[in-house]
This record gives sequence, C-alpha cells and structure tokens, in this order.
Amino acid sequence: MVGVRAGRVKVVSGFAAIVVAALVAGCFWRSYPERVATHADVLVSMAHKGVDLMAADRFTARTLPELIYPLERAEALAAEARQRSGAEPPPSLAPFEDLLARYRTFCDVLDGMRRERPGADARVLLQPALGRIEQSAAAVRAAVAPG
Repeated sequence: MVGVRAGRVKVVSGFAAIVVAALVAGCFWRSYPERVATHADVLVSMAHKGVDLMAADRFTARTLPELIYPLERAEALAAEARQRSGAEPPPSLAPFEDLLARYRTFCDVLDGMRRERPGADARVLLQPALGRIEQSAAAVRAAVAPG
C-alpha cells in the first residue's frame, strides 16, 4: 500500500497488510461466541414475548417486524461466519443455523395464528414450538461455551 501524507510517501509492505487483515479477522472470531450466545438469548426472549402477546390477544401485524428484526440480525451474523470460515465452519454454526430456522418457522406460525386469534389457547398451542427454540438455544450456548 502506498499513501502520501504531508509530502512524505508511506509504504506498507504486503506482509504488514496481511497482518492487519489477520488481526481484523481475529477480532470477529474472538467476539463470535459471545455474540452467538447473545443472539440465542434474544431470540428465546422474543419467542416468549410473541407467545405472551398472542395469549393476551395483543399480537398484531405490526408486532411481527419486532420479532423478525432480531432474526435478521442473527442471520447476518451466521452468514458472515459462514463466509469467513470457508470450508471449515465453526462447530457452533450448525446449531445456530438450526435455531434460526426454528425461530423463523415459529414467527410464521405466530403470524398464521394471528389471523385465527386463538387467545389463551395460544400458550398451550405454541408450547412445543417454544420448547424447540429453547432446546436449540441451549445447544448453541453449549457449542460456544469455553472448554
């Protein structure tokens, strides 16, 4: 890399550029476990919120984007991890992507139930799907746990 600053030419060797790139990539992987665990916790919390709103008959079409936004952020992290890892994705990525798929299905079910307005029965009807999300989140946390 070559740059001009105050009349001086600055040259950064190819090796230095590689080191900088490696450090930047290392920052991603250093924070990855905590970020994945946080996304898992947020998705579980949002799923519970969706159930509560559905049971209280307060789930509306405007509620859905609030539940989908954390999913989109988590999907972006998963896509970046897959892209950065190449052929060797981290072992935690598969359970994380499973959680994302289950949460997306859950949101689709909530949206469908919104039209049927099941009320208090929603808590009972959604319990199996909510349990699957909680199991997936536990698998993600276990996969990124130290040691």
